Amino acid sequence: MKEKQPLTTRQREVLSFIEHHIAYHGYPPTYRDIAEAFGFSGPNAVAGHLAPLEAKGWIERDAAVARGIRIT
Repeated sequence: MKEKQPLTTRQREVLSFIEHHIAYHGYPPTYRDIAEAFGFSGPNAVAGHLAPLEAKGWIERDAAVARGIRIT
């Protein structure tokens, strides 16, 4: 497994939101949930924030599955 790279402040906030959502609800948030929580314009903006988290090794995404975000 590759070493996780450091996160920016905003990336830490998004990751924390995902972690808390999973802990509270038992499943990951939707892109819409994330967009509403952070005031992003829509799913494409969310994808733009999730891509670096995935590239840095903090999450894995499965586009074929609804709520396909997994903390690594």
